[in-house]
Amino acid sequence: MVSYEDFLEMVTKRRSIRSFKPDPVPDDDIEKIIDAARWSPSGANSQPWEFVVVKDNNTKEKIYEIIASQGNMNRKVEQLRQPELMHRMGEPGQRPGFMNAPVFIVACGDPRLKLCFPNSVALTPSWSHDNLISGMASAFLYMHLAAYTLGIATQWVSSVHPALVQAMVKSFLGIPEELEIYDMMALGYAAGQPRSKVTRSSGDMVHREKFDLSKFKTEEKVREFVKLLKTG
Repeated sequence: MVSYEDFLEMVTKRRSIRSFKPDPVPDDDIEKIIDAARWSPSGANSQPWEFVVVKDNNTKEKIYEIIASQGNMNRKVEQLRQPELMHRMGEPGQRPGFMNAPVFIVACGDPRLKLCFPNSVALTPSWSHDNLISGMASAFLYMHLAAYTLGIATQWVSSVHPALVQAMVKSFLGIPEELEIYDMMALGYAAGQPRSKVTRSSGDMVHREKFDLSKFKTEEKVREFVKLLKTG
């Protein structure tokens, strides 16, 4: 049995990497990472996942072009925020670090598997979709942790999920219309050290028996925390 100490060391040291070496990832390791996802929890054991493994450089480049085509609009939308809350975004034409990763894994979910759920869930669109997303998130987390044990770095790339990007990526990769792209994982070997991570203390988020209103964040505290995350 894995000790709690070993588990905690793994989850505290794992980070998203944004700079990769070009070294190829062995196919056996890719299979191991995906195999871990098969054992992740999902609503009613529906196992809604499908994974498209992409290693061809031309295919990866096309996926990047689709993502980049939405970049200017994303920047304009981000500028609607107050400056201290704006998300860090690269300059126009700047290639994201994940493009150097030798492997992309595009994860798709199958909403039709809501048939596994009780009718009370299946007939409530928001509830059944939440179950789909929870299952996909569990699978993705298992994959990130599995990659870490193999010495392989990962980045969780959510920029393939927005509707317009998703439609184009699905068309390009031949993903059936019935499926929904969840997110994409970039896999490779780290070319640098990740940034330190700001984490909340357990005392700040744990409530005993009832919600401790003294810990409830004011709007000002929320904004301060967001600014800390963006500058920390």
